[in-house]
Amino acid sequence: MQTKFVSRGGVFSKSLDRQDSHNVNVNWTDGIHAAFRSRNGWSPHLILQRNPSSGPTNVRREPLNFDDSGARVSYFFSVESLTRTRFFLQRTIDVSYLPKSLLKDGDLSGRRVDYYGIVLRNTNRWPERDDGPRLRLATEIGYAPKTQTRAAAGLAGDGDVDGLAWDISVSLMDFKPNHSIGVNYGRVSAGWLLSPQYRPNESSAELRYQWRKSSMLAFDIRIRQREELEQLLLNDRKQQELDFFLRFTWGRTIK
Repeated sequence: MQTKFVSRGGVFSKSLDRQDSHNVNVNWTDGIHAAFRSRNGWSPHLILQRNPSSGPTNVRREPLNFDDSGARVSYFFSVESLTRTRFFLQRTIDVSYLPKSLLKDGDLSGRRVDYYGIVLRNTNRWPERDDGPRLRLATEIGYAPKTQTRAAAGLAGDGDVDGLAWDISVSLMDFKPNHSIGVNYGRVSAGWLLSPQYRPNESSAELRYQWRKSSMLAFDIRIRQREELEQLLLNDRKQQELDFFLRFTWGRTIK
């Protein structure tokens, strides 16, 4: 099955913990997903995920490892409100718990501990309307209390790496009819291992433009720069990456 818990940031759908098959990637979740639609607008979700010894079928970063039988099932709990209340479009709390999955020292012969992360997600819009020019602001912040050592992450120094991650998106929707533009910036410490879109020990800055002529016709342009936060021991300098894509989407319904 496909599972997706993302910020609804206009031209961006970013996630610090769970988004299967984003962009052209193809992955999925093996397990059980239970959801309840409450009358007050807050909807709880529970996912029990199966993780085979070869690794899960969605994105999980090293040194997460699932060779141990105690790591075969991981847990995800979310409470989300998509009820539009004044400036609020989305409010979410996610908790991921992956027992016996973190190789604390980076190798199978070292310590193996439980890994868990908490994500808070919020999206606002101004003004309160569904058409015409409007601004969307989406923020995410995640934290993992237990992380691998700096040596396991390939970094100099003693102790453990940081487990903080955050990103922010600002989108100007319909500045002209069907035309939108946005910027996104995120910083993910080496100890945050759950994001399918942000790599550990990296910052990311992205500019994206969208033209949505109709539900069947769309055009996207993205420019993104990524850079390591700390230099890896085996490298002679911090790694940087600049990439872009152009995407034209055209679909037809066959009856």
